[in-house]
Amino acid sequence: FDIAFDNWAFYPEHIKADIEALGGGAQQLKQLIFTSSTAVYDDKQKLPYTEDSARHGKNVFGTYGYNKAKCEDVLMASYKNEGFPATIIRPTYVYGPRDYSGRMEQLFRRIEKGEAIRMPKSNPKSQFSYVHDVVSALTACIGNKKAIGNAYNICGEEIISYDELVETLGVITGKKPKAAFSLIHDFPYEDWNMYCEKSKSRKELGIKYTPIRDGLKETWEWWQENNALPSQI
Repeated sequence: FDIAFDNWAFYPEHIKADIEALGGGAQQLKQLIFTSSTAVYDDKQKLPYTEDSARHGKNVFGTYGYNKAKCEDVLMASYKNEGFPATIIRPTYVYGPRDYSGRMEQLFRRIEKGEAIRMPKSNPKSQFSYVHDVVSALTACIGNKKAIGNAYNICGEEIISYDELVETLGVITGKKPKAAFSLIHDFPYEDWNMYCEKSKSRKELGIKYTPIRDGLKETWEWWQENNALPSQI
């Protein structure tokens, strides 16, 4: 293989298996592109997170972010010690058509049905990455010499609070959300401020990020066209 993508590794053992399977042989792999996550960052770091911000710390994602950081460690150690051609991308919350997580769809569904949305009282600010931008980032890494041995935040166009997100969804659906802040919330996104610096991905990968209103509108239209709402989440 010339290029390999690992969009699913959760534990260091998964990355070790990649390196073992793809790192040797007569035809050396030209690049492994690993989809990590901004959940790797320590929540005590100054915002916005940069690609050099401390990782492995505690945050609301628990062992998920910690293990993703360990995956990155294995990959970068192999790059530095053996020259294994590795690239890492770190998306924030991904949304768009066919989103298996159902998070944004859940909010759309609640608004469409007139159901209550209870948001965390802290009203966190975050970024949401449109799936097309994530794909653009993955493909922009292919054969990009600057990307070898590097990591990139992929983090959406705007920094948006949760109440602003819900308000935007209401505008798109044409219905007023029944939303309120609550100490006990059932919001599908974590109670954590998570936004990142993205200038590196703009400069080295040439990414042009989709405004969230445009991405959400396209997502809503896709779901409507494909009868994907309301769903049983």
